[in-house]
Amino acid sequence: MKKWLPFIIIAALIALVAIAYSGEPCGAKAGCDRSSCSSKCDNPGWGYAYQSADFYPDKATCELRKFHAVLLPVREARKSYEVAYIRETANCLYYASKEVRKSYPCHADRMQKKHYKRAAKELIRDSKRLKEMVHGGSDDAVLAQVQRIEEHFIRLANLSD
Repeated sequence: MKKWLPFIIIAALIALVAIAYSGEPCGAKAGCDRSSCSSKCDNPGWGYAYQSADFYPDKATCELRKFHAVLLPVREARKSYEVAYIRETANCLYYASKEVRKSYPCHADRMQKKHYKRAAKELIRDSKRLKEMVHGGSDDAVLAQVQRIEEHFIRLANLSD
């Protein structure tokens, strides 16, 4: 019995390795053709490690951290439906977003900088819309706009990492 034990262990290890490599190749998904994936390639997130606006990466730029400091209370106000606070802070959020556009992640390659710049432009655009919307816009529209700004921040956080 003891003579067969090493062979059984080796066979089990080989089976585990075969199972691990028997899956689909990287990037191949069932029912996914090239045309349906093209829109995902336009806005890469470099892994989408961050899916919440509560956090930012350790390598985030100073401007992105300052924007996050302004966004976090606005995000909490959105969750608790305190639209009056959002209306008061919209101007500050807009100016903090304009500062984000001037910064780039220090380790980014050319394509990552391009996508970071595009995401920063969209962040500024939606922050400006919020700034204009707080003067007479409906509460639901203001809350939806803040949610869009959070999504842009998440993209920027993923591009910074």
